[in-house]
Amino acid sequence: MNANAEVLTARDLEVLRAICNEHGQSHREVRTYIVCMACNVGTAAKQAEVMASLSRLRVEGLITNHEGRCLPTDKGQRVAATARAPAAKPKPQPVAAVDQSPAEPSAVDHYQRKPLISQVPEVAQPQPEPEPLPPPPMVTTVSLTLPRSLHPETRALVVAFAAALADKLRAAELKYGHSAGWRDDHWREVCIDELHRHVAKGDPLDVAAYCGFCWHHGWPTCREALPVLASDLASGCDPELLNRAAAMTRALIDHTQRELSGDERDTDLAWLHETGLMICAASGELPAGGDV
Repeated sequence: MNANAEVLTARDLEVLRAICNEHGQSHREVRTYIVCMACNVGTAAKQAEVMASLSRLRVEGLITNHEGRCLPTDKGQRVAATARAPAAKPKPQPVAAVDQSPAEPSAVDHYQRKPLISQVPEVAQPQPEPEPLPPPPMVTTVSLTLPRSLHPETRALVVAFAAALADKLRAAELKYGHSAGWRDDHWREVCIDELHRHVAKGDPLDVAAYCGFCWHHGWPTCREALPVLASDLASGCDPELLNRAAAMTRALIDHTQRELSGDERDTDLAWLHETGLMICAASGELPAGGDV
């Protein structure tokens, strides 16, 4: 037998085979809660056994385990395919009763003979108490309706991403004490600000969470900045500052027309033209025809 298999318990081999089976079907990393489900873990004690087995398997070099995701190594797959679980200890067999009476008792000792062992009534053994029902599982299964024509790889992506997003949201609930506060209708600006902040941080799961909140409320994910800027300029800005802004915009338009070309030139000119119109509107001197 393989040297690694000799130090493994029956639970270790069960966990190793569960990881190999799940990885063979999905061809991707196996999450810890999937391993617990495959091993029919229903109590906290059994969950602790699975976590201890994962640690031993990683030390033996049979799996890799990082942030709740497991992968079997080549050696782990060989051990799972060839090793057998340790043999259970044989249960002790009951000893047969022995008849110690003589075959033909004489008349002298007929009334002095001790009772036969086989005639001694058996004492009723106490029945073990039934084990308590296991607590509800740590995960739940939900039904997800997807288009029938959706590509299988895309379907697998949707399911895997939904599970990862659920893990992320549950971790946030435990860490920050959140519940269903995202249903409130009065945090639109905060939600959109947090969305853009997490875009800059770079975690797609955080971005997806805030996109989901916006989707629930029907909020767009973009900031409405230009109308606010125009109203601020129109509310009494320094005329000298407006003149300088207009002169700078005019210089930028000339530079863009002279130095740039193609799509980049057209995009910059459109933005500068819009900026010039806003400055003119703020000063109250919008030119005829919309020319800056």
